[in-house]
Amino acid sequence: MNRSIMLEEIYPHPPEKVWKAITNPKALSAWLMETDFQPYVGHQFTFRTASSIGFDGVVHCEVLLVDEPKKLAYTWQGGPMKKPTVVTWTLTPVAEGTKVKLEHTGFEGLAGIAVSFLLGSGWKRLCRKALHNYLSSPQAIELE
Repeated sequence: MNRSIMLEEIYPHPPEKVWKAITNPKALSAWLMETDFQPYVGHQFTFRTASSIGFDGVVHCEVLLVDEPKKLAYTWQGGPMKKPTVVTWTLTPVAEGTKVKLEHTGFEGLAGIAVSFLLGSGWKRLCRKALHNYLSSPQAIELE
């Protein structure tokens, strides 16, 4: 059994600004999680958050694809996940701003599927609220 997470949102901001929000480590740390991300293929980085039962609060990642300002992909592995999954961001300019498609793929087995449901609700909250709020905040002005 496999499962994937897919979300689409439209942000009233140009692709370049949204790109910076998903690739600038200071921006990511403000709306997603503390990170040492750098946008180049092969860079290994972590996201860090509070720990919980079965999760030490660290997500281990590696950048797989950087096509500025269109597409970004990286692995994602933390907690009970034995194999890394893949997070892919696709940015498309639209009349209203930028359409962002987030795909998180590679969840396998019962444990993976259970984790995908938890992460799915987290990604919805982060993409629909946290990223929207960040892009409209004074903090994001430096991204323009």
